[in-house]
Amino acid sequence: MRFGGTVELHLHMDICMSFEAVASLDPTIDADTYQRHFVGPERFDSLASFLDSTGHHVDLLQTERGLRTCMRDLRAQLAADNALHAEPRFAPLLHLQGDLSAREVVEIVVEEARDWQRDGLSCAVILCTLRHFSEAESIQTAELATALHSEDLPVAFDLAGDEAGYAFSTHLLAFEIVRRAGGPFTVHAGEARGPESVVEVLDHLQPRRIGHGIRAVEDPDLVARLVREGVHLEACPSCNVQLSVVPSMAEHPIDALAAAGVSISISTDQRGITDTTVTNEMRRLVDAFGWDRAVLARRQLDALEAAFVTEPKRAALRERLVESWA
Repeated sequence: MRFGGTVELHLHMDICMSFEAVASLDPTIDADTYQRHFVGPERFDSLASFLDSTGHHVDLLQTERGLRTCMRDLRAQLAADNALHAEPRFAPLLHLQGDLSAREVVEIVVEEARDWQRDGLSCAVILCTLRHFSEAESIQTAELATALHSEDLPVAFDLAGDEAGYAFSTHLLAFEIVRRAGGPFTVHAGEARGPESVVEVLDHLQPRRIGHGIRAVEDPDLVARLVREGVHLEACPSCNVQLSVVPSMAEHPIDALAAAGVSISISTDQRGITDTTVTNEMRRLVDAFGWDRAVLARRQLDALEAAFVTEPKRAALRERLVESWA
């Protein structure tokens, strides 16, 4: 099956580096070492164990050179994946082991993202705070997102990390800062915890988008609420299987949620550790559920409708996307 253009909303750029990028930053790393330390196993036993494995990537991204190499490498990966729009996200406070300030870290990534746009790839940048961060650290990240957000290159806010191990309430003030400024945001929920995690963020934040959210399928009333409120779910099927959130691709909730009318899209989460692309994800969904081109195109259009872009840009991207799938 021939695929059209892709729109990827859930993409942790700081755990996506290819072997070539890693080796350029540390020539002592050979292909075997990369495979053992930078690509994850077929299965992690939990989200927490996965999070413990991300340090090899992040350790190389403590300098301007590292950050620029990562973004340029990711741009090449997205080009090969026929991407029309992508929204790389990362936690800037994880990149302060060198001489860079948090603002400098974000400015470097935003500058590279502007190069993506000049090169024809629409994008936004999402700044993550993490569940184990303090309230002050989350506020710092939220203030960076609002300070550097612009209409031509949106900078959004997100909460990621171990949702089962840390309270959501610590980060409410940070979200309030973003909301008061009218800034875009998304939030991880319904991955390591069940549907109650999704209900929590819906009740407190009324988000347009939720990262993952797939465990909403366990509560039919919640699924109906997602449809009624038009909330989009950023699904990452292979990553969910790798992190043991679901037993197999054939048992992934994406098909049931889509059939129920939930707006849902296809992302990789982390191309490096999961070793996948959106194109690969679509092939796996075809194999698992028999999805045809119309269903796959609908998932890309769902993603575009939820993307952090202006309405004129959305309209232009929609025209390109529809043409690519025709």
